Amino acid sequence: MDSGACGTGGGYPGSSYGSNYQPHAANGWNYGTRYLPPASKRRLEASSGPLPPAKRRSVASTLDFNYLISPERFDGLKKRSDFFGARYNGKDHSQYAVSVKNYAEMCKRPLSNSEQNQLVPLLQTYKPAPNWSWRSLTTITHSFTSAGVFTRQPVINQMVRDTQASLLTGLLDAVLHKCTTQAQDIIDAIGVANLLWAMAKLVNRGQPLTPEFKKVFTAIQPHVIALKASFKPQEISNLLWAMARLVGNGQELTVELKETVAALLLCVIPLTASFNPQHVANLLWAMAKLVENGHGLTRALQNAQAALLPHAVALKAHFKPQEITSLLWSMAKLVDCGQALSTELKETTASLLPQVHALKDQLTNPEHLQPCVGHGETGGQWP
Repeated sequence: MDSGACGTGGGYPGSSYGSNYQPHAANGWNYGTRYLPPASKRRLEASSGPLPPAKRRSVASTLDFNYLISPERFDGLKKRSDFFGARYNGKDHSQYAVSVKNYAEMCKRPLSNSEQNQLVPLLQTYKPAPNWSWRSLTTITHSFTSAGVFTRQPVINQMVRDTQASLLTGLLDAVLHKCTTQAQDIIDAIGVANLLWAMAKLVNRGQPLTPEFKKVFTAIQPHVIALKASFKPQEISNLLWAMARLVGNGQELTVELKETVAALLLCVIPLTASFNPQHVANLLWAMAKLVENGHGLTRALQNAQAALLPHAVALKAHFKPQEITSLLWSMAKLVDCGQALSTELKETTASLLPQVHALKDQLTNPEHLQPCVGHGETGGQWP
């Protein structure tokens, strides 16, 4: 295997639309079920019981989406922003974005072409501005990216495409203003992690690395370094994945980016025991992908790798098929790029190979034979 790819290159925190889907609480501003319609809330709260028939779930999903696009929802958002004017912080719009993400998670798929079309009138009410809070801007970007709102469908009309592009541009412009001015707003670790994950996911789905996109990426890097002590294990994992994904899709490996990666790698060692199997697979994939794209086997990277390998051995019984393939690809790629075949690498490989044999009956999906990894709690769930 010559790449950590799921399809076209590079592993990612995401699985296909099938049975590997796992729900997650990952926007960093998790509303849970508060903003779902009552019927959806009851279904989610009763999820521990027997699942309803597939036909019933399909009908319920349709009803839920009709609720999301009801004129009342449109009017409510517009009236709210109009009432507060320049004092409006975007909170209601961010809550609505979370509702769309929750709907997509309930359906276990991104929005369809038809749903994207029906959502256009509401998206046109979104007018992101610098007065919108950092939390609102990053939550909207993350939630809509996770739900597939910005994903270009094979058949989509120009109005939908223009609306999506306008909203994304508005969000990124407002974020750039927050990052580059002395705005009286808190740029927090959750928002930074969610924003960079969303940007990497957008690029993975075909978003071009425009000059404006690169400006936002450049502006956010100093905040990653400044907030490094505040990131949780899941956020460290997703941030390094995002850096590796962006570099793998053409982002220049600048001095600033290398410094950001180095700062994150230094956070790996003290948090090693807190990383779950998915985190470990994502982290080692990110290191291998960065090295593959010219990062170099720095001391910080080698130290982080050395700390993770024994932890991978300890967790060997808990890795899923995709995580095992990702780990094996990562170690092979690192060795291919000059990493010494150390005792730790040999022991880790030896501990994972029996797991391949034990899970061989589960390797029925072609994607399991490629090093893709799960999305975790903060990342999105679809390619």
